[in-house]
Order: sequence, then C-alpha cells, then structure tokens
Amino acid sequence: MTNSKIKLTETFQTPKDLPLDINGFDVPNVVMVDFTTARAGYAYNANRERTDHIEKYTVQGVDEKVYQALKNVGVNMSDVKTINIELTGGFDKIDDCIDKKLLVGVELTNVAVKLQWVDGSRNAGYKALKLVASGFKISDKK
Repeated sequence: MTNSKIKLTETFQTPKDLPLDINGFDVPNVVMVDFTTARAGYAYNANRERTDHIEKYTVQGVDEKVYQALKNVGVNMSDVKTINIELTGGFDKIDDCIDKKLLVGVELTNVAVKLQWVDGSRNAGYKALKLVASGFKISDKK
C-alpha cells in the first residue's frame, strides 16, 4: 500500500469522497450483523427517480468480541451502539441471509472507512463514520 498524501488543493465532489486511512481506525475482524434490519439502497436515474436497481444494502453490526462479552453478562443488545455498514456487492448472499433472518458473524471484504451523512433539521452533515465493503463471508468462528 502506498503512503501517498492528499494535496491541500485537491477537490472532492463531496466530503464523503475524501479517502480515510483505514489503519487509523479500530476496525473489527468479525462483525455480528443482524440481517433482519438490512435496508436496500436503490439507484436513481438522471431525473432523480428511484429505479428497481439495488446498488447497496445498509446493515448494522457490532464487534463480535463486544457482542459476546455483553451477551455473557446479559446486556440487552438493542442498547448497544452499532457500526453502520454498507455492502456494495454479494447481493445474492445478502438476500439469502435476509430470508433466513440471520444474526451471524461476518468478515467484511475490501473494507473502507467513509464519512456518513447524519440527518438533522438544522444541523445535518457528515458527522459519523461507516464501513463500506464489497462483500462478506460468514465467519467460521463459533
């Protein structure tokens, strides 16, 4: 991996296009994902009309180690702050996980850290982080 620096004069369409160095973040190897909460993100055409083409799925995950530790002491997992994850590939596998209503550990592939837009009536902006992955494989760990 090259250690190229971004020039201060470089322009980006939006701040979300700014590349972030994944090495500066604590990214878990295995993430517990509840596929019952998966949401499809559809592509839009030039007229800003939604098409039937899915371009990503958004899921929520928790570091597997944190998940296991909190589960062992009886913490309600709905109270745990989750990691936002966008999956841009492997849609057949995602659809299968959704159909089976899986809560499973996954290893993300081709992971990047990106800025995430946070809605707010007067204070919206790129204020959170998300993981973007091209796919995943179900972890063999038990």
